[in-house]
Amino acid sequence: MAINEKFVQEISSINYNNSIFSLYFVGQDPHKIAQGIMPEKDEELALK
Repeated sequence: MAINEKFVQEISSINYNNSIFSLYFVGQDPHKIAQGIMPEKDEELALK
């Protein structure tokens, strides 16, 4: 868990520095989370 947290912090830093990385992670991460945790909520938002 500690390694994962460190990795997330590093990614956050990279996101602020590189807009391309930010777009890539922002495009991938929330999509995976939305599909894994609450796909219905994502669909509702898309419909609205």
